[in-house]
Amino acid sequence: MKYVLRDAELLMQLSKHNNSEVLDAMKSISEITKLDFERVCKTGLPTWWAAIFDTMAWNGERELPIGTSVETAKQASELQYVGGIVLQPKRGFIMT
Repeated sequence: MKYVLRDAELLMQLSKHNNSEVLDAMKSISEITKLDFERVCKTGLPTWWAAIFDTMAWNGERELPIGTSVETAKQASELQYVGGIVLQPKRGFIMT
C-alpha cells in the first residue's frame, strides 16, 4: 500500500512540474496522433508512431505494406478481438 501511495504522489508531482508541462505534452501528442488522451497516457512511442503512419496511409501520404490495400487495412483495423482464455493455475509447486 505504501508503494502505491508513493507512486501516486510521484505521478502527481510529475503532472504539476513546470506548470503541468507533461500533461500539456501528452495532450499535444493526443491531438497529433488522434488517439484518446487516456490511450496516449497508457502507451508509448511505438503506438504513437503507428497511429501517425496509419493516418498517413489512409490519406495516401504513405504507401501501405506490399499486398495490402486501404480497404483491407481498414477492415483489419475494425476487427474486434476477444481476449485469450484464462486458465486457473494448478495448485502446488512445480520444479522444472
